[in-house]
Amino acid sequence: DHRAADMPRPWTDDPVLRDYFFTNCFRELDPGTLVAMKIVQAWRPAWERLGNLILYRRLNREDTWRAIGGYVKAQNMKRLEKLLRAAPRPLFTGAHQVSALQIVVPGRDVIERQVNMMRFMDKRRLAPLINDLRRAVTAKEAYDAWLVAGIPGVGTFLSWQLALDSRYGLAEFSDHPWAPVPAGARAGLEIVLGTVGMSKDCMETEIVKLRHNVKNTRNLTVAAVEHSLCEYSKYHRITLGGHAKGKFNGRND
Repeated sequence: DHRAADMPRPWTDDPVLRDYFFTNCFRELDPGTLVAMKIVQAWRPAWERLGNLILYRRLNREDTWRAIGGYVKAQNMKRLEKLLRAAPRPLFTGAHQVSALQIVVPGRDVIERQVNMMRFMDKRRLAPLINDLRRAVTAKEAYDAWLVAGIPGVGTFLSWQLALDSRYGLAEFSDHPWAPVPAGARAGLEIVLGTVGMSKDCMETEIVKLRHNVKNTRNLTVAAVEHSLCEYSKYHRITLGGHAKGKFNGRND
């Protein structure tokens, strides 16, 4: 790691890798995941940790998480709304849409909807999901548990992220050998394979095959391959002149 050696940028001659942010494909090394780990490993009831994990991944912005204190007690929803309104902008990440929450949760604006969603996160509603996660043996079972839980604002994308997050202190299933194929991974896989229009089941099979075809696969899970495909699709899009968020803008970090 060149940064660990205190070497200044640029660390690469590739203009895309040099100028744009990319997520660490090993998600346990990603700064956002490190925050999620602290949440699920906190010395709090399991249902409260789960509720905080959902809130964090809905925000998915560490600055906002620090601004609200890094952990929200279940009974402090008025304080949560006050802290969110006082927090620096932007409140939410650009990684996925949060505006869709208005479809399923009432509220006059996105902050009130977020708080109302958290009011839904009580012990009675979250306990069945916790039990399902603890019984899960595979990533597919954990993912399906999130999907059918009916958590407001948690769809297919967040169900996968939250399933993987729950492994760090709420469940013990394997994250291998399966992964879903969200839009970014689908795009990356189509570029790698040079084909389009494959079914979901075929895509999932191809990700597993891709993992087995990679040399030096120690510690490389199918989940890591899925994340790699997402980042590769972003890299490819930028090389073709496409839009991408998260530019370094000359900063040395």
